[in-house]
Amino acid sequence: MKSKRRFRRKALGILLSQDKFNKPMKLKYFFILSLLSASTVAKAQKDSLKNIEQVNILIKKKLLERKADRMIFNVEASIASQGMDGSETLANVPMIKVDENLGSISITGKSSVNVMINGRMLNLSGQALLNYLRSIRSENIAKIEVITTPPAKYEAQGNSGLINIILKKNPNRDSAATSAPT
Repeated sequence: MKSKRRFRRKALGILLSQDKFNKPMKLKYFFILSLLSASTVAKAQKDSLKNIEQVNILIKKKLLERKADRMIFNVEASIASQGMDGSETLANVPMIKVDENLGSISITGKSSVNVMINGRMLNLSGQALLNYLRSIRSENIAKIEVITTPPAKYEAQGNSGLINIILKKNPNRDSAATSAPT
């Protein structure tokens, strides 16, 4: 509403400032002038439109997710876990305690722990397991699943828990293996 009033005042000022329009204005002159001005404003707005080729939408993952039988720690969403090795990253996960001196990994409330990488059981324990985890960079880990009630497909060893470390997919890993010299 304000812009219409401002526009009318501006058009009226233009008409009154010219000598040939000093006589009383007729409504039709004012209307024609306002239509011309409105069309130039519309044209100017149309010219200022730009086409957008691409829109990026960023979604942040939650740091912790809870499922029925497991807790998932998203390493990608953790700023604190960046620049660490696998054993240090594991120590940042809630419910997990890593003792570097004793060479042990434990889950709160569980007597023993088995570690998997991408769903495959590791047959390592103690210092050998910690040394292996130290060789994995946190940038290569997507998430860590802490399974407090393991499914039936895993051997039941009393009150045990599972830790599943899921690595990021590396497209160069497969191509490097196939392109190695023979």
